[in-house]
Amino acid sequence: MLVAGQSGELAGFVVLLLVADIAEIESIVVAEPWWRRGTGASLMEVAMQHCRDHEVARLILEVHGNNQGAIAF
Repeated sequence: MLVAGQSGELAGFVVLLLVADIAEIESIVVAEPWWRRGTGASLMEVAMQHCRDHEVARLILEVHGNNQGAIAF
């Protein structure tokens, strides 16, 4: 789990599952006060860097078809 925080406040987190050279983002959550402030993008960048550091060949993120915010992200 990778966590984003500011002044002791939890801003968001991402949970990665790594198996061999494949990683799947199980969950990415940003607290509402931190929406539209780059927190999700920062979490994704840290997750992707973690994958690069561990030589992950494929990163999977599935979203529901009705989750327009995730699709736009």
